[in-house]
Amino acid sequence: MLRKRTLMLLTALLVLPRLVQAADPLPLAAEWLPKETVISIELTDPKPLFDRLMDPAVLKAIEESPAYRQQAEKQGMKEFLGGVGFLEASLGTSWQEAVRKLAGKGATFALWPDNKTAIIIDGEDAELLKRLHEILVSIAKSEAEKAGNPGRVASAEYRGVTGWTFNSEEAHTILGTRFILANNSKALKAVIDIREEKSGSNLASVASYQAAKKAAGPVNAVAYVNLEVLKQVPKVEKALKGGENPLASLLFSGVLDALRESNWLAVAGKVEGSMLSFSATTDGKPAAKMAAFARPDSPEKGILPNLDVPRRIAAASFYRDLHG
Repeated sequence: MLRKRTLMLLTALLVLPRLVQAADPLPLAAEWLPKETVISIELTDPKPLFDRLMDPAVLKAIEESPAYRQQAEKQGMKEFLGGVGFLEASLGTSWQEAVRKLAGKGATFALWPDNKTAIIIDGEDAELLKRLHEILVSIAKSEAEKAGNPGRVASAEYRGVTGWTFNSEEAHTILGTRFILANNSKALKAVIDIREEKSGSNLASVASYQAAKKAAGPVNAVAYVNLEVLKQVPKVEKALKGGENPLASLLFSGVLDALRESNWLAVAGKVEGSMLSFSATTDGKPAAKMAAFARPDSPEKGILPNLDVPRRIAAASFYRDLHG
């Protein structure tokens, strides 16, 4: 009897740490992304957004709209809706509930040099995610065999993580409730390397990222842009030279000035009731003379009246005194 109890105790001591470890929350997605990330877009608190988009009244209005009905008659849309229905039946849940369970804890998109991208989606139901992936693997293999290319659906192990690809344009893996999708195997391996090495050299450790997140505050979504790197791209550099474009100078002079002088940009999105608001913050110093718009103090000043043309729906005119 004593021997049996001792064996049970030893088993519990071996299993318990694993159970505790499995229950530990996953690190922030930014802790698995490269410090070289140029752009990241994070859906940090998706529930209010899901509540709005999946409101029965909103869905009903969409389904009853002429545009939706027109699309629903097309073959591609019929196949898509049929696929959604098949997945709902296979998983035993509605697509709305599946989205909440599979992405309810947020999603992050990241872009870093060499055109590498990754999407990290955090959910609440590991078993549902596993079942969905098994169904998708089965469908992908069937389609590959029909196309005469069964080898395009493949899996391989890297640093203890099983990765999959359905074609040459993506690579993905599942780690508990987390789904990681990259645009190629090198990008996926980069994420896995950061996860395994735990060196602290990641996006979350970058000072400009931390400053951008702090400036954004508690919001539902936030985008971070490393302007210091992005401004080195010729097309971006040219776009920021608003002086060469009169219209850009007229409309966006103050914005362009701020971006030119900044190292990072944070764009925050917040859901408040039925309202969705956005705010942008940079670390650039404001120009000594701020650009502004105002109504002219008399009718003879400012821009001429807008053209009055037949069947006009809307019109807008802007005027700015570029001479000071």
